Amino acid sequence: MTQVELTLAANTPPSDGTFYEVFATVGGSAVSLARFEVRVVDDRVGIDITAAIKAAIDPVNPSVVYGHVDGLSVAGQPIGGLSFDVPIDLTDAADLFITRELLGDTDPVPSTDAIAECPLAPGGRGTLACVLRRPGDKTLVVGTAALVLPVE
Repeated sequence: MTQVELTLAANTPPSDGTFYEVFATVGGSAVSLARFEVRVVDDRVGIDITAAIKAAIDPVNPSVVYGHVDGLSVAGQPIGGLSFDVPIDLTDAADLFITRELLGDTDPVPSTDAIAECPLAPGGRGTLACVLRRPGDKTLVVGTAALVLPVE
């Protein structure tokens, strides 16, 4: 079992007919880790969409909420972070990337619409970590990722 922790920047757009899928490259192959839709759960009428509260929700089981895109709570407190477990050991994962997939897509194969990617590096104490950047513009940071690896 590997625990995956992500942060996604406040400007991550709502899914609108798509969902996001997280992949790790293990042994040269893409392995699907999770799928989620980004939904606005508090649109804060009159405030920029980057200030809206957006949740990451399982597209098949909407009662499962993985967390929130970085932002501020209604009370003005910082919120953010997604967390989920995957039933595989990702010790040998080389990188992590997130794609945008069309709703209804059920195959575990990544689309060519990658919105974030990063090479994983040892983060200490049984973790791999990276800074998610926009493909094609490595100066644009869109989040962070950490994999908490299983203890042997």
